[in-house]
Amino acid sequence: TGCGVQERVLSVLLNELDGIGVKLTERRGNKAEMENESQNPAENDKELELQEVFNRDVIVVAATNRPDRLDDALLRPGRLDKILYVPPLDEKGRLLVLKICTERIPIDSDVSLADIASQTNMFSGADLENLCKEAALLALQENKVEATAVKYEHFEKSLETVKPSLTHKELQFYEKLFRIQ
Repeated sequence: TGCGVQERVLSVLLNELDGIGVKLTERRGNKAEMENESQNPAENDKELELQEVFNRDVIVVAATNRPDRLDDALLRPGRLDKILYVPPLDEKGRLLVLKICTERIPIDSDVSLADIASQTNMFSGADLENLCKEAALLALQENKVEATAVKYEHFEKSLETVKPSLTHKELQFYEKLFRIQ
């Protein structure tokens, strides 16, 4: 079939998810069955105890930008129980991301990251990082080796080409999917 590989990968993932947080003896059968298979029951007990220690307090966090494509089997109780909708960054969030993205980029004194944050509605963190890299590349192209700082004009030019990856239509779809008001 066309989805054979995808189905096998999903099957392995689901089997592994089903095993998280479950006692090892419950996953592999009861302890008596395991002892029958092994020559040394004392070693089995040590192995079980050690593996159960590593299987304690496990939390699985997953993220996707395509929640509409999630297989229903992943969302069964006991697997991924809680779905959180993370909205696009607000202006304050965009400013924080811009500050992080420009920590290692020399910025000219004429650059107002707050102003850039106000112009980048619907930009994701990755979009903002791309914007900063593009502005830095423009500064290098313009000034070659003499480039000492990225100026506001470089950000303005970058904003002409770098666009947000999230559209209003997608945002409405996600809000409807998660019933966000």
